[in-house]
Formats: sequence, C-alpha cells, structure tokens
Amino acid sequence: MNELDKIFKAYDVRGLYPGQVNEQVAYLIGRAYAAALKPKKVAVGRDVRASGEKLKPELIRGLIESGVDVIDIGVITTDQLYFAVGNYGYGGGISVTASHNPSEYNGFKFAEAGGAPLGSEQLEAIKDWVLAKHQATVANKQGVASKKEIIEDYVEHLLSYVDAGKIKPYNILANANFGAVGRGVDILADRLGLKLEHLNWEQDGTFPKGPPNPLLPENRAEMSEALKKGAYDLGVAWDADADRCFLFAGDGTFIPSCYIIALLSEEVLKKQPGAKIIYDLTTSWPIKQSIESAGGVAIANRTGHTFIKRRMREESAVFAGESSGHYYFKKSFYADNGIVPLLLVMQLMSRGDKSLEELVAPLMQEFKVSGEINFEIANPQKIITVIEHELGTGAKIDRTDGVVIETKDWRMSVRSSNTEPLMRLNAESRSQDKLDRLIERVQEIIRQNS
Repeated sequence: MNELDKIFKAYDVRGLYPGQVNEQVAYLIGRAYAAALKPKKVAVGRDVRASGEKLKPELIRGLIESGVDVIDIGVITTDQLYFAVGNYGYGGGISVTASHNPSEYNGFKFAEAGGAPLGSEQLEAIKDWVLAKHQATVANKQGVASKKEIIEDYVEHLLSYVDAGKIKPYNILANANFGAVGRGVDILADRLGLKLEHLNWEQDGTFPKGPPNPLLPENRAEMSEALKKGAYDLGVAWDADADRCFLFAGDGTFIPSCYIIALLSEEVLKKQPGAKIIYDLTTSWPIKQSIESAGGVAIANRTGHTFIKRRMREESAVFAGESSGHYYFKKSFYADNGIVPLLLVMQLMSRGDKSLEELVAPLMQEFKVSGEINFEIANPQKIITVIEHELGTGAKIDRTDGVVIETKDWRMSVRSSNTEPLMRLNAESRSQDKLDRLIERVQEIIRQNS
C-alpha cells in the first residue's frame, strides 16, 4: 500500500502533511472530484490549520482547470460547508480539514449537490482517478473563482430552529478548541443576549493543548474545572471543525451525547409526531426508549456520517444522532450541525425553567453508560472476535458495525474506528456495578490477547 492509498478513509481523506497530504495531492483531489461528479459550481473552504493555506489554492486550481467554477467561502466549520452547498444550490463542496485529528494532519471532506456526503462509489472513483497513471488534460474552458461571505445567512438558518425571544440570557462557558466556530457563536450570543465566556477561542491550527477532540476524557478536564470555578448555567465545547457538539452541566459534569440525543428526540417529536429518528448502534437504550415513549419511530443504523445521512434520506427521518457528538437535521439538508443542539437545549431549559442537570437526571439515573473508550490495538478485528467469543454466549448479537452484544443486564458495542487506528468500546447498563465489571472484563480480554 502506497501513501496515497492510506489517506482514503471510509468517507473522507486524511493524512499527515506534507508526507501524505500535500499540495500535489490537493490539486489531484480537485481534478478527481471534478471528473467523478462533474459539478458546475463548487463551494470550497478550509479549517484553521496552517497547511490549509497551502492546500486550498491547489485544490481550487485543480477544480478550475477541470472547468468548474469555485466559490471560496473562507475559513469555515464543516457544517457551514454543508449549509453553503444546500442553501445556495451548489453542485458540491469540499472543505480542507482533518476534523479532530492532531495539527500535523490535514485532509478533505466532501459534499455533493444538496449537501449530501459522497457515497463509497464516488469516493472510490476519486481515489481511482488520483492513483491513475494517465490523468485528464486541462479543460478547454476553465472555471472561474469567486468569494462569498456566508456567516449572516448561516446564523439566520440556525436561529430558525428556535423562538429566539424566549431563550433566557444564560451564562455559558464556550470552548472552541482553537477552531473556527467562534465567529458564528459570537453573533448568536449577541442576538440572543447570552453572556458568553470564551475558552480557547482564538483560531490556532497548531492546537497548542493537544488533539482538538472533546470526546477524549483528558480533554474535558479543563472545561469541567473551569465550570466548577464559575457561576455558569451551561458549558459547550466543539471539536476543531465544529461538526460535533459536547455539553456540560453548570457544575462541570460532562453529559454524554446519548442523553442529549434522547432529549432532543422528544423535543423534535413534539412538533413532528410519529416521525422517524435515526441513531447509531454504539449506545441504544436511553435513545430508543425516549423516541418510542414520545411516539416516534426509532431506527438503529451503522455508525458514520455518510451512513447516517444516507439512511435519513431513505427514511425521510427528521433527526439523527450519534453518541460521538454528531447531530443531524432534515432541515439542515440532512447534515450534521454543531450549534443547533446547543440552541435546542437552551430552549428546553428556558421553557421548563430547568437546568441541564435536571433535564437529563431521569435518563442518567435509569441508564448508565461508559461513553466512548478507545484502545490502540494492532489488530482490532482479532480482539473483537475474542470479545464476542468470550462474552456473547446466549446474548443477542448484531454484526452490522463491528459487534453489538446485548443481554438483559447490559449492552456493548465494539468496533474499529472508520477514521483512526483505534478500537472503540461503548457499553451501557441499568446498573453501574454491572457496567464497571463489564468494562473491566473487556480490558482484561484486551490485555490477555494483545
């Protein structure tokens, strides 16, 4: 496998800069995207990484030389890419980003017309074109490049989800993790009269405090400690490209995303009774119960944004959530959005005059969850097979995505990451003691077989 083979992941492109992802690769990606999708007009943006300043012009050059018009939308969050493509009717979009990967990485996320992610066949076609020895000549009629400012339209879209006049002026600690989310959030805070305290707000693609991924327990400590020291109503953090949102109670408690998905499912179903809602297989019990109790149709699906979005379109689902912190909305072109969940939670708090702690307390008391636990393992599939053999006897087994093992006492999902060399464990139970013993048993199996 050569270096170019390695950068093509399950639904995007990521690799080390400049050894794997560099200016030449960016140019080829532009040419390949144009050849595979044949769009007339494409939105292009980038995250805050310094290497993006070098990669984006070459990506644009590849598109233009293929006869594609390019709209440069600047430094963006990933959900702003999906918004731009869907809202303005572009033929596609590409963001130069490596999401929450460390600063030495970069890559590309793609959308086609309507804001939908590329399917595996389209991504495979791009890969084949990039790897081909003979590539197409420059188009006879080259495209043109222009720039567009989208932030005001984007903020208006976000505000359409809530009754802005009824949201209370909460005191919020907000952590941008040095990404690009801050500009839009500052505008929203001003419109809603929020008191917003900034943490890691300046854009800095070196990510000086480590990988910009709030799902990692070690990255949540800073938020929790700061919340404990202040008089905050709520805390929120985003990953570097802000397509994921993570919420904290005012006392510093991190609220796993499965509980937020459950809350928002109930909220969505109040306005759209009987609607279909998609959730990923990693954590199931609190989400499924909340959807069905509220009269909705709960549909489990394979983890991964391309798989979730495709299923949403197939089912015409109004909402979807992944326990990794992704939230998807039909109204946002079936795409993930990292700010709408915060707005909806504040609306729930305002309406019931309750704290986030009070809103999630019944769910957290009934359902105990591990959250995502990651293991660096040379051969994840081997370990997954052993876990199934050791713990799956007499249990319900689902192999749709890794392995899900479910008993009357507990449920667990073990799977290989689609984007990183990791095995991910998510476990749940109605008993904290049983959950703790289950996690200890999995860790023991890993030690014995690694």
